[in-house]
Amino acid sequence: MGFIKTQGFSPSKSLLLLKATQLNILMLIKEVETIKSIKPLTPQQQRIDTLKQQVKRDQEAIKAERQRQKVAKAQQQLQKARTIKP
Repeated sequence: MGFIKTQGFSPSKSLLLLKATQLNILMLIKEVETIKSIKPLTPQQQRIDTLKQQVKRDQEAIKAERQRQKVAKAQQQLQKARTIKP
């Protein structure tokens, strides 16, 4: 393995570091070793996952719509305040 010494340290306290490319290779090997095979979902599981995703999208849409209505209401109040106090 190729090691390099870091600069700024005395020889007795120098740190040995792996070169970046070798570190990346080691990381990739470890990542490959830890990958587990994923079994395909059954049609029932796929349907449940799809429904869960739809619920999340709907919740986000509701949140966005509430925020939009809140902004619109605040803008209307500002318009009223401007017309009353000219």
